[in-house]
Amino acid sequence: MSLRRNSSILTPETFESTQTAIFSSLKQSEALCARVFPVEMTHVIRDKIQIEFDLARNGLAVVRACHELSEHANSMSVLQQSIDAYGTGPLAAIRSLIHNSLTKLESVHGRYASALLASNSPHDCTFYQLPGVSSALHNVGSLTLDEDEYDLLPRLRRIAKAWSHDCPILITERTTHPAAGTLLMDDHEFATDAAGVPLQPKYTKGEPVDALHKEMFHTIFKDLNEQVYLMKLAVDGAATGDEESKIYLKAVYRQYNLPEIKSLVYSLIDPAELPIGDTHSTRFHGKNDWIAWVDHVKKITEISPMFYDNSVEAWEKTLTLLHEASHFFKRTVDYWEPDPKNPNALIPVKTEDVKGREKSLIYCGIRLQYFEVDEKAPTILHKSAEHLGVFGYVLKHGSFPRSLAVRLNKRLHDLSILRMQKAKLKQKLRIVIPPPDGHHDPSTESTIPDTASPGGSNRF
Repeated sequence: MSLRRNSSILTPETFESTQTAIFSSLKQSEALCARVFPVEMTHVIRDKIQIEFDLARNGLAVVRACHELSEHANSMSVLQQSIDAYGTGPLAAIRSLIHNSLTKLESVHGRYASALLASNSPHDCTFYQLPGVSSALHNVGSLTLDEDEYDLLPRLRRIAKAWSHDCPILITERTTHPAAGTLLMDDHEFATDAAGVPLQPKYTKGEPVDALHKEMFHTIFKDLNEQVYLMKLAVDGAATGDEESKIYLKAVYRQYNLPEIKSLVYSLIDPAELPIGDTHSTRFHGKNDWIAWVDHVKKITEISPMFYDNSVEAWEKTLTLLHEASHFFKRTVDYWEPDPKNPNALIPVKTEDVKGREKSLIYCGIRLQYFEVDEKAPTILHKSAEHLGVFGYVLKHGSFPRSLAVRLNKRLHDLSILRMQKAKLKQKLRIVIPPPDGHHDPSTESTIPDTASPGGSNRF
């Protein structure tokens, strides 16, 4: 497992050679299981080995197909510059090769998705994290084809869109040529499309001066918008009865109030701008080491130098900005106190009522008293700013942040069961298209395309 996951950082060529050792290791594990009696003792580990086989086998097929696509795209680029010398015949031949490689990719990427669902681990490589996949789609998608008799670019779009929630780029229907065109958008356009009307920083005192800090803001807001998009899919899916969406909501918000959570999520989409004041504010720096905070009087969010510190991981910066955005747009809270009517319950404390009482109140943070608030306010957790940040994290990563994971990841157990059931159903629905000669060829196997869930994403 570790060898397979680490091999994802290699080049496509090295990745392929590494698979020999991976398959050998898995076969040895299978052989050891076969020597254990009673056989029931190894059922779980046998299932895990099969999942690893599926991930490695289908991941390798994806990488091979994308490597071929990249090679063909490079050849096409060279031949397009030599059309006067060689004519259009070689271009037609390359389009045929791209068609063949794309057919291989179409037949396997659905099976890789099924394997990921069965594995249900945040550490496995998504489609775009496999070596060479992103660059291959970029190379092919950047081609301008005067003829496209195989519908290459529309087919490429369909594959890319199926994985768009994990993609560092977003492929759209936009074209620059009646038959084809450029498919790839830059990062700014990705953020603009991610949630319809995106949440973007509005600098009231100017952008960060340092180029690295400016780029960090851009990257974090891009990640933030992806999570907002996933939250929108989740609340919309839950509203139409989608089971996965409801499991995610229940895991984070327990006895969740869907209208309130939907209102909160949608508040991050409609405004489009989060006012940012001082991007290097030291007002609280050194005292609380806060990363960011909202000034409701000035109606701005201020950023501490801690935001740029490498000791604060990117995921926590995203979680923090989601937390602060919920403060700004919906006046969510950080502090809680015992309910006078029920000592075993907590009620939220308005921000304006906190000053001078901080030490006597309960602060809901992932490293502080999150569990107490989670346990004693299960019906009103939508009022907690930290829970929104955690919700975005869980949707993107498939688990709770490290400080919460040991106690709370068990809430996602039903999700793993549901996904296993879906993966098994997909396996049963597999269609085998026999070749004309009647001999079975595994490469002709395909799966019935995923039916879009009511939430609109194959995550839910």
